[in-house]
Amino acid sequence: MIPDFDENGNLPPGVHWAEWSEFQDRFGYNRRRKLLIEGLEMAMLSLQAAGCRVIYIV
Repeated sequence: MIPDFDENGNLPPGVHWAEWSEFQDRFGYNRRRKLLIEGLEMAMLSLQAAGCRVIYIV
């Protein structure tokens, strides 16, 4: 679960595990961000094909 942002618009420190759909809903709030997320998804599919099981988005 992705926690709420703090008063400065940041996530609290730490690793926040999330399903892909939750990430898309939370951060894909405008057209530009949706396009960026689509590109990220393509990159993730390539990483998955190469054997990657976890990615960290910072």
